Amino acid sequence: MKLLKGFNRLFRNLIYLCRIDLWADTETDTVYRIICHVEELVKTKMVFGEDSAFRILDDDRTWEKILERQGSFVRVGDGELALISGKSIDFQRYDERLAKYLIKILSGDRTDLFIGIDYNYFHGFENITQTIRRHNYLWGPEFKKVLVQYCNPDREYISSSFNQLYIDYEMYDWKKYLCDIERLFAEKDIVVFAGEGILAELRYNLFALARSYELVQAPAKNAFAEFDSLLEKARSFAKEKILCFVLGPTSKPLVYELSREGYTAWDIGHMAKDYDYCRRNMVKNSETVAQYFAPD
Repeated sequence: MKLLKGFNRLFRNLIYLCRIDLWADTETDTVYRIICHVEELVKTKMVFGEDSAFRILDDDRTWEKILERQGSFVRVGDGELALISGKSIDFQRYDERLAKYLIKILSGDRTDLFIGIDYNYFHGFENITQTIRRHNYLWGPEFKKVLVQYCNPDREYISSSFNQLYIDYEMYDWKKYLCDIERLFAEKDIVVFAGEGILAELRYNLFALARSYELVQAPAKNAFAEFDSLLEKARSFAKEKILCFVLGPTSKPLVYELSREGYTAWDIGHMAKDYDYCRRNMVKNSETVAQYFAPD
């Protein structure tokens, strides 16, 4: 028992040291190898093993559902889970009203809205890039606890990462992935709500695939401060249009409210950037991944 307690204390200290500089490979490789080895030895359900506590579709099945129904969807990722826990993130300072919205989204039972959570936190990290694996090992246990606390065991969830498979996966059928994205936007009339400047650096414009699109710019950071005005602006568009949101955590309550009112609303997150990276065959290393997730 004393040995086990000592090991747990050592393990927590190693993770703390590794978190200090996540992207500095020379300082964290040893800790990372230990964590990977522990995964192979322990295979714990509590952290990253197969866990059937919730029904979550994998990325392939999620794409099938999305293309089949093309209804509204919202995804709750690590940033949102941090906000629920009372923390601020780079994109958004903590806001109690926003946190309550996120909890409502996670725990709800609406069947007219797809809700995405992290599939890999419950089913392991096979085929995930090393940089994403490292993040998941260091932060996953903390975020998974929030999911377990607030998710609804009576509903079915989609994978929250279906929109960013290029940055997440080592290997995939990238031709099919690009085709699925293009099918999603083809022959649609869309309105894109995005943070100022975040689409400017993209070489391949995902939204040009649509029949038509309009761009509404909003703050790239702390957009929830303008939630009510953004909601009113979105309501000014015809319900025949699809409303797409690239506003970080603020996208979630916007989609939640608008879908209740009969709009088709999509929380697409990093999809435009992922499409661009995939088309460009970008190298996926610690630097490019950090740039990918950094506030624009």
